[in-house]
Amino acid sequence: MRKYLLLIFIIPFFTFCKSQQLSKPGNVMEPSLQIVSIAIIQAELINTEFEAVLMIDNPNDFPLELSSIRYELHGNGIFWADGRKNDILSIPAKSSCETKICFSMNFINMNRALLDQIIRLQNVRYRFAGEAIVSTGIAYLPQYTTTFDLSGFSQVLEN
Repeated sequence: MRKYLLLIFIIPFFTFCKSQQLSKPGNVMEPSLQIVSIAIIQAELINTEFEAVLMIDNPNDFPLELSSIRYELHGNGIFWADGRKNDILSIPAKSSCETKICFSMNFINMNRALLDQIIRLQNVRYRFAGEAIVSTGIAYLPQYTTTFDLSGFSQVLEN
């Protein structure tokens, strides 16, 4: 009977210890991402090169490193591009940094109205979603994965 009572108390203890080890401490805040602009780098009738400028804000008292980002970008509800970028940038404590993500879009299967809107450099409704791997440099939490799903309007700028 003592063995069973011992098991009843030990199993929850180990489960508690394991969950405490794997959870992210409350003092680590996730960085926030925002699209600053979408710029046309090279415009052609079929393929167009774009550059999305992202601003990443680090609210923590220690620097963070954006190690990897996997994303999907939609414009006006239409899939534009997806990709992955590694070794993006270091963000000092309590500050913001910008980075650029370049991508190519093929207009063959796109709505003509979208092409006309981009040629006229009008605002575009976007959705930028994915996940990022954030490195902290902290021994007990060397890195973690965060997801993002941003939407809004961005002006299309000619570069």
